Amino acid sequence: MKENHIDQNSRSASVRRVLLGVLAFNLSVTLLKIGVGMAAGALSVVADGFHSLVDVASNLISLAMLHISARKADERHPYGYQRFETLGALFIGVLMVLAAAEIAWQAIEHWRHGITKVEPLTLYLVALALATNTLIVLWETKQGKRWQSELLLADAAHTKSDLWVTGSVIASLIGVKLGLHWLDPLAAFLIALLIVHTAWEILSTAAQYLTDASVVDPKAIEEAATKVPGVLKVYHIRSRGRPGAAFADLRIQVPSGMGTNQAHAVADEVERRVVEEVPDVIEAMVHVEPALADEEARSPWFTISTGLRRIADGFGLGIHEIYIHALSNEKYSAEMHLEFPGEISLGEAHEQAQAFIRRARAEIPQLAEIAVHLEPLPAQILPTEEEEEELTKAVLNFAVKHCKQGKINFVHLHRSGTHTTA
Repeated sequence: MKENHIDQNSRSASVRRVLLGVLAFNLSVTLLKIGVGMAAGALSVVADGFHSLVDVASNLISLAMLHISARKADERHPYGYQRFETLGALFIGVLMVLAAAEIAWQAIEHWRHGITKVEPLTLYLVALALATNTLIVLWETKQGKRWQSELLLADAAHTKSDLWVTGSVIASLIGVKLGLHWLDPLAAFLIALLIVHTAWEILSTAAQYLTDASVVDPKAIEEAATKVPGVLKVYHIRSRGRPGAAFADLRIQVPSGMGTNQAHAVADEVERRVVEEVPDVIEAMVHVEPALADEEARSPWFTISTGLRRIADGFGLGIHEIYIHALSNEKYSAEMHLEFPGEISLGEAHEQAQAFIRRARAEIPQLAEIAVHLEPLPAQILPTEEEEEELTKAVLNFAVKHCKQGKINFVHLHRSGTHTTA
């Protein structure tokens, strides 16, 4: 497991422990506020306590969504359940909007009725609740950033709204002591606006992830993919998901003469490099396409492969499955299959292969290593005159059919081993 990726199992377990701890603290603070408020007859403190119940509900929703998001991918959700964590953050944003509306309503009530009596103990206990909530926010925010958890960060932002609410209550209590009853509703309206702003940030972020907004820098993906030998161009890069669980897909161009097996191996290597080197990406999908002529001309792979094919043609040999790998100091190694007529001896085939290797080393200086596999072809069986004439006629009919505006000058068949060229 690389360092810039988070182990999803450890992440889920750690986030769950944080949420359970926050739930315990929030439940204690809620009971403290309601108990103190009822004992002192302070309606604002009681209302603040019931507002803290929203935090408890938020924690329970977060735990439920985290449990669902930790499930492994299946037929119903082939990309996994990670977005349920984003959905939980969305619910928390909605709860914050409701909390802001509640604060605004309480501000109106405080403006109309106010509080007539304040006990010093009440003020001290509410201040204790404020200090406890502050510690919860700091700890949960730190853990949210550490584990890249939308739920923890959203829940911390929601709990932070409690700080403003509790601060409003303290301002209300102090205002009563000083005879400034208007201080509480004014502060409450400002706090409601701040909570709505925070809720909007959570909702907009969650909406981006749920609507497949890009979550990974395309340049990082391009840099990782272009390191793979054989990749000429990387483009059409897309990503979706969320931080810590992003999916990427991209297109790469490889030389048009590259064999299917090697092109598939190059694509596999690109997928591995992207997942390994790009933070947050847990899966990559690579589409392979043949390069255009001008892009191939700039490729060492194209220069080497066409050179090897030209040399093989000069020796009258067939060649296929050419694999080219990059070495250090801008050198390359090549591996290929050379086709020899089945009638010649192994010694003769070996001599021709050695001559081919010497010629390749002399004409292609980039090649530091050359490996040749000898592949005998079946013995050549010459066709009869009737078969030759029938095949020539078939090729001519095909050419005339597809070249209606032109003229077919002649048809010549050339056989090499099991291959026929028209």
